Amino acid sequence: MKIFRFNTVKKLFTGYTSNKAQEIDFQRKTIILIASIAFPTGAIFSTINFLNHHTWLAIVELFAIALLYPCFRMISDKSSLTFAKNLLMFSATMVFIAIFIDGGVGSTGMLWTLILPFIALLVMGLPTAWYWIMAYFTASSASVIAHFMEKYTLPYNNEALLYYPIIFILFSLVAAVFEMQFERLKIRYEKNISKLQHLQSHLQHNITQRTHALQKVNDKLQDEIEQHKETSQALKDSETRFYQAQKMDAVGTLVGGIAHDFNNMLAGINANLFMVKRKINADPEVHSKLENVESLVMSASDMIRQLLTFARKDHVEFKYFDLVPFMNEAYKLAEVAVSEQIKIRYESDNSQEIRVQANGTQLQQVLMNLVNNARDALKNSDKPTIHIKLQTYQANNTFKAQHPELYANDYAILTVADNGQGIPPKTLVKIFEPFFTTKEIGKGTGLGLSMCYGAIQSHNGTIEVQSKPGKGTAFKVYIPICSDDFSKQMDLTIHNAVLGNGETILLADDDERLRKAQKEVLESLGYSIIEASHGREAVTLFAEHNESVDLVIIDLTMPVMGGVPAARKIRSIRENARIIFVTGYDKDSSINGEYMPSSDEFVLEKPYTMDELSSVIRKQLLTQQ
Repeated sequence: MKIFRFNTVKKLFTGYTSNKAQEIDFQRKTIILIASIAFPTGAIFSTINFLNHHTWLAIVELFAIALLYPCFRMISDKSSLTFAKNLLMFSATMVFIAIFIDGGVGSTGMLWTLILPFIALLVMGLPTAWYWIMAYFTASSASVIAHFMEKYTLPYNNEALLYYPIIFILFSLVAAVFEMQFERLKIRYEKNISKLQHLQSHLQHNITQRTHALQKVNDKLQDEIEQHKETSQALKDSETRFYQAQKMDAVGTLVGGIAHDFNNMLAGINANLFMVKRKINADPEVHSKLENVESLVMSASDMIRQLLTFARKDHVEFKYFDLVPFMNEAYKLAEVAVSEQIKIRYESDNSQEIRVQANGTQLQQVLMNLVNNARDALKNSDKPTIHIKLQTYQANNTFKAQHPELYANDYAILTVADNGQGIPPKTLVKIFEPFFTTKEIGKGTGLGLSMCYGAIQSHNGTIEVQSKPGKGTAFKVYIPICSDDFSKQMDLTIHNAVLGNGETILLADDDERLRKAQKEVLESLGYSIIEASHGREAVTLFAEHNESVDLVIIDLTMPVMGGVPAARKIRSIRENARIIFVTGYDKDSSINGEYMPSSDEFVLEKPYTMDELSSVIRKQLLTQQ
């Protein structure tokens, strides 16, 4: 373990390669990009500094701009590329030293110099970049020493100058970590490519030998040759799918990382909106605008949840609603994505109510995908037309025999039909396969229809497709219709916050702004609030106020001690303590199997409206009584 840590630290300074990890062409493009940005930027800042009487700084910047010209001239020659990089770094280092000493407009030069480590590592790589970083650090440190020896006065306060070397070193280490990770991934990538090339070369050699042997035999063996060609193509397809899968994993990691903090912010916005609405309740116009903002906050949360569902296949929330008005609105959005040259029409019986249990965002995505595919299929059509239709359908014996996995009797059918070029039979059997696409490179990922199929399957429905080349294509989406008993179970919307009666609530959340906002809301509703910033503090406060605490609201993910272990300790103090868990992640993945609340407790996903929170609080308190 010690050797591993030592090697890791060592790589921060030496890197994984003896020089920059990128190819020569990529290094040229990097120099061109930086120089292209630096030229107009330097010209603008030199003008600004000159006008603000920072004359010598403006002269240095103009000199640095002049040095960019030979950089452009030398990058075309491979032998001069190293000199061009060093010349570019000399120019950048000289400018940043001048900016640090002069301070520039508003004495902000110290902040601008923190960019230098990233430029050095981007241009030079490890370990060469450290020489330039240390050169700048030595020059800036010398000027700081001269400042404190009163040999020269820098335009910064002494406290900032004391902290600056530490901050600069930290920024340099962060930049080095990024470069180290890039080099490590580059080496791994090159090894994988080398292995794939070796395998491909070996496979091609085998195919050539086999083809030569098959030329001497009967024509009946031609099928075997075709099979080998398909094997070679399958290898290339597998490589493409591998890279696509890596992209999807990256999306899942990114969204998962921001979901918690993003939902915390949305929850804080909702809490403050609630307080504003209570104070301006007499103004109906402003109140309506705030309701719109609150609706947009919940839509943003739903978008994060759908991204998690797409990237990591997390839990999908289904609600009961009438499909007719929903599709009326969804059609308006889909219509915008179609050009005016295409005639699009929508047909539905608005007098009939169609109750379904579904995820509205997924149904919207399914419609958009099908409409976009229909639009793309209408290229070169004389009279391009898209027909969307919503109708009901009672399953007959033939349908049930074709789809034995479906159990409903009544379905809503959403049909998206076009009169485009159609789909060939060989392609038709593959259209729902992940990563399969007939579009040109860069125009499609091959995930659209597979996502649609998976989404409708999660709704206990199915998708059928009918197509003939030259005659057009029709997709039929079957969604089960809920019975009257189920439709009565539709989610109730809470219109008014439920007031408290002076009960004491222990509120534990590591986000101080969110905690303060919720405290203000709950106190305005008549509750007494005790705050805790993490689980351990919540346990301590609960033990101190055991007799007076009526309810605990605790975040599942906090530093020091999370909500799950804190709940266990609170239960050990008082077995029947009432707890409401809240989380900025998907609630199923947040709990992660460590501890599942009993059926009479709640896990609320952020953001939630204050009306929802107050209703859950009141229900828990009434259950306790």
